[in-house]
Amino acid sequence: MRKLCFTFICLTVLLSATASYAVDCYNRDLGLGVSGGYGMLTGADDKPLDGFEERAEGWLMGNFLLKKHFTYHWAIAGRLAYGFNYDKDDKSYRTNLVPIDLNFICDFRPSDRFNPYVSMGAGIVHWVANHRPNDPDLESQRDPAAALGAGFDVFLNKIIALDFNVTWRYMLTDDKDMIGLSYTHEGLASNDNQLWYVGLGLTWYPKEAPDSDGDGVCDAKDRCPNTPSCCIVDEYGCEIDSDGDGVCDGCDKCPDTPKCATVDAKGCPKDSDGDGVFDGCDKCPGTPSCCEVDEHGCELDSDGDGVCDGCDECPGTPAGVEVDAVGCPKCDFSALEGITFRFDKSDVIPDPNPVLDEVLQIIRGCGDTPIEIHGHTDWIGSEAYNMKLGMRRAQAVKDYLISMDGISGENLFPKSFGETLPIDTNKTKEGRANNRRIEFRVAE
Repeated sequence: MRKLCFTFICLTVLLSATASYAVDCYNRDLGLGVSGGYGMLTGADDKPLDGFEERAEGWLMGNFLLKKHFTYHWAIAGRLAYGFNYDKDDKSYRTNLVPIDLNFICDFRPSDRFNPYVSMGAGIVHWVANHRPNDPDLESQRDPAAALGAGFDVFLNKIIALDFNVTWRYMLTDDKDMIGLSYTHEGLASNDNQLWYVGLGLTWYPKEAPDSDGDGVCDAKDRCPNTPSCCIVDEYGCEIDSDGDGVCDGCDKCPDTPKCATVDAKGCPKDSDGDGVFDGCDKCPGTPSCCEVDEHGCELDSDGDGVCDGCDECPGTPAGVEVDAVGCPKCDFSALEGITFRFDKSDVIPDPNPVLDEVLQIIRGCGDTPIEIHGHTDWIGSEAYNMKLGMRRAQAVKDYLISMDGISGENLFPKSFGETLPIDTNKTKEGRANNRRIEFRVAE
């Protein structure tokens, strides 16, 4: 018996080491089992019990089990067995045994492939001790008994488990089998009221382990219950989210989303302003859809006029030129610096002329608006001569603008005012230089 107990302990340690990391779930909720094994009555031959020296031994065959869990770890089980014992000395005394008991079983690892357990309970042992040579038949006897047990079961597949168990039953009466006692003796032999059983069997567990969220990880091991059915999960039933966007793999229609991006319910990045840079990564949200942006989603404005590239219909506007909503210079010439000429000259200097280049951008922004080019002179010379000189100056400016790309001149109208509209005194050299000028006006 000591060898059997030592073997049981070794098997438990070995199977625990090999099966403790199984990730599959097993359901021990309801089990039907059958086993067979070795049975032993301790004591006999009319001697006090000294270890297991005197005993009756034999087989307990057809050990049936019905087991039902009522909590995660605890189950209640009914057991019925049939077997017999012989006197170990000459095999002449046979006792048929039918143990029946009800037990509480504590499963230590109910969801794992390998599960050690202990049991305790009570019942009866039915005796039929009528195989006695030269002795009278004895009456059948039913004795109350307490039971303690331990064992383990190991699933061979999803529904069948191999069960190894040891059970000790203590009967409250003594020597009803008459083993070791002649019927002529007075008194009873003592200490044959303990029935040991070591068995091996199979248990059928018909139900699959419950998996409420259907993620493939049973409820008992699922650390993240209620996972969406489309999700891919780890061994603990928790969602895997490879790109960290908050939408699990399997449900994510746009995997490998940048970590900074804001996504929708399907895991696809949002781009509210349509600039090609995802929300969350976009440092300049609300960019107009026509704008060209950098990698951060911020507007590019090459000419610095306040209207972004892509929306700017007049790129390359000179710095400082006021523009309209589409980036073109406003049709307003009031801020222009003076365009002046040398005495009695109509040639444009310098050439190129930065002020006229600015005028060109303004004219481009005016569209089809007619623009008048007003030529002015100082008062030296006759009025008729100065009228002609003013016209030559206006025409020279028109010719300069036409020579620039993009100006047809159809909406440019030179006009002379001669010496009639001075802006400064003609009595000084500086004043006369200021009066020799060109002005631009939108035609009324």
